[in-house]
Amino acid sequence: TSTPAPTNTSSPTQITPTSTSTPAPTNTSSPTQITPTSTSTPAPTTTSTPTSTSTPAEPEKRPPTQTVPKLHILVVEDNTVNQQVMIRMLKRLSLTSQVVSNGLLAVEEFERNGSAYDVILMDVQMPIMDGIQATIRIRQMETEQMDQGSNEANDSTFTPVSPSASVSAHVSGSASSTFRSGRSRIPIVALTAHATPMDQDRCREAGMTDFATKPIDIAKLRNIFNNLEL
Repeated sequence: TSTPAPTNTSSPTQITPTSTSTPAPTNTSSPTQITPTSTSTPAPTTTSTPTSTSTPAEPEKRPPTQTVPKLHILVVEDNTVNQQVMIRMLKRLSLTSQVVSNGLLAVEEFERNGSAYDVILMDVQMPIMDGIQATIRIRQMETEQMDQGSNEANDSTFTPVSPSASVSAHVSGSASSTFRSGRSRIPIVALTAHATPMDQDRCREAGMTDFATKPIDIAKLRNIFNNLEL
């Protein structure tokens, strides 16, 4: 009788398959340091311009502000803005001034201090007394003074005085017969917005020396004084 083959009761052997993949090589080199790129705009290179050896350009030359002699001006103007503008322009010309606001005040100022002024700038249209009437009155005062001076010169008892004394002298409170310019009649310049020939004729008939249309600027003022040949 044959013996039966023994039965294998042991657990079957589990075979773990061996991985054939090659492990990733270890990077032993030093890690690369990445410097971040700056996003700022690099400063532009300044190219220096060589200094020019030529003579620098001269600054723009302004018209000379003192082309007239030292004068004292009586300004007759009723508009306060025009008064201030006129004062500033006269100062730029190195001239002094006194301002009155109408023709009557101009006559009174001339009667008190006529010899102190070289020129009268007379507005034509003003309240109370306009420039035409004021000029007529001033010319009458001058004529009276000259007549009185002639009578005194013919008087045997009249004692002449020096020219320097006569400039500042006042007779009976009236304006002197001579002025700072040495003239017997003070120059009166009409200032008006009306420039018609008829207006100019009226100004000249009243005794005005010259005529200027508004607006008045410093160049026009300078021409006025130069034309008077003071």
